[in-house]
Amino acid sequence: MFIVLDDMYFNKRTDGRNGIIIFNHNWDPVWYDPSYTKTYASSVGNLLCSNDENGIIFEMGSSKIVSTEIEFMEWKVAGLTKNNESLTKQKTLLLLILLIFMLNFLVAFIFVRFAASRLSDRILSLTSLMEKYKSSNEKNMPLYMEEHRKRDITIRERLFYYLVISTLVPVSIFGMLIFIQSKKFIEDEMIKENLAIFEKSYNKINEYMYRKHMVLQKFSFGELEKELKRRYKEGSSSLNITINDLANESIYLGLQSEIILIYDASGNLLLSSAPAYQISQKDDLHKYLGANKTGIIWYPGKSETNRYYITLLMPVFPLDGSLQVLGHIRMDIDNSALAEQYSDLRSYNTEAFIVDEKAKIISHYNTDMINKSIDIKTYDSDKDQPGKILKNSEGTFIAFMKKLDFFS
Repeated sequence: MFIVLDDMYFNKRTDGRNGIIIFNHNWDPVWYDPSYTKTYASSVGNLLCSNDENGIIFEMGSSKIVSTEIEFMEWKVAGLTKNNESLTKQKTLLLLILLIFMLNFLVAFIFVRFAASRLSDRILSLTSLMEKYKSSNEKNMPLYMEEHRKRDITIRERLFYYLVISTLVPVSIFGMLIFIQSKKFIEDEMIKENLAIFEKSYNKINEYMYRKHMVLQKFSFGELEKELKRRYKEGSSSLNITINDLANESIYLGLQSEIILIYDASGNLLLSSAPAYQISQKDDLHKYLGANKTGIIWYPGKSETNRYYITLLMPVFPLDGSLQVLGHIRMDIDNSALAEQYSDLRSYNTEAFIVDEKAKIISHYNTDMINKSIDIKTYDSDKDQPGKILKNSEGTFIAFMKKLDFFS
């Protein structure tokens, strides 16, 4: 048996990141960034082959390379980062520092020149006054000096203001501008890092739900279709097949802890992978049976034991093209299994959950949050970023949002 993986498979697994090359056990390139040539990818493999150690950083031209081994047939994955990217950021930061320094120098020069002029005038005035005092015998001269001192700022104060204007003010302005620019730079880097983790979890959820859809489709095109068709023709009330037979056919597609239920066209339960499983009286099954003419639909639910789940429901049609509904296949996916797919986000001290089209939470690792609504209108969307980056009006946190393929 052969399984062919196209480029889209690797594109999703690499989260759209550039500079990734995947090698087989002989260091031959299996997949590489579309911007690279096969010759370049092979040259990277030759370099790493001669230094076959995980996690070691190598220099190759203008790039830094780090490689590691993945748990499949001794394959390797290498990540390349252009040196000029870091150099560009360093030059930009250096240029910004020089610009701020020159601006502060200019401001300080103007203020110092002004303060020095005023201070010089005061000193000249004092010198002139002292000369007049020495050359005059008028008795009211000391009184004049005292009155003059009371009206003006003292020389000590002027020296202090001169020190503040010439040193402390420029240094404070310089430090404030550096802080503002550094804060923006750090925030942008943190957004990029968290966005990469978010994209990884997003792809995991899509892949997980894709496998569940494949299980339902496998059921509808296999032995179940034959049995439902036979039952429909013979008017039988049972099926000559067990749920284990169906599960064994599809377990390799991703059937794990999910509960499978088989219904006839009227919604009567025929088979269940968990005989003791009781559906809640408030379940919306019969609401969707008539509406689900084709394809797979989903809806959230809650059992009598406060177990939250997502239900996937799919009708079974004859393979001869007839539109007669033979029955329905139902899969209940436990919330804990779904929440496990985005557990990476939780480990990074963030909150993650899945909402429906009405912004109501349908999956959360804290079940107390399920069915609560979030007000998306209070956020501002940055359309220049993939998906949506949302910021609340106070700027206290940032949220990432992206539409899932299998919850549309």
